[in-house]
Amino acid sequence: MNKLFRSFVSKFCLSAFVLWSVALYILSSIPKGFPPSIPMIIHPDKILHFAYFFAGAFCLTIYTLLKQSRFSHQQRLFGLLILFVVIGAADEFHQSFTPGRSGNDPWDLLADVIGASVGILIADTVRKIFRKKSPRVPGSACDQDPHQ
Repeated sequence: MNKLFRSFVSKFCLSAFVLWSVALYILSSIPKGFPPSIPMIIHPDKILHFAYFFAGAFCLTIYTLLKQSRFSHQQRLFGLLILFVVIGAADEFHQSFTPGRSGNDPWDLLADVIGASVGILIADTVRKIFRKKSPRVPGSACDQDPHQ
């Protein structure tokens, strides 16, 4: 992957994640919600939680893996997962103060974490595919971790 394209993708993914974060806060602040009398585990709400956290994790993972770091590849992926668990828990806590929302729903948090996990894994797979197709440049971010 050439340097100009890597820079563009990195900036795009970081910008997308920042917009994702702002939108998450705004969406969580809107008073509404599904009626609490519907005790479904697989509810459209859970699919939306999965998809939303998938998108955020995908963007931040691509950004993180394109940047040089003193942390190993596995440490970065684990750190991203922990970050999204914290974001999901904070979002649920925030919703508990929003009128019309229940908040603190463990099933929503589970959907968030599963979505983020899949987003992280797919972003890592995409990076590996691009890494195999492009020539390695010594010292580049994609050439940093010999254990990949």
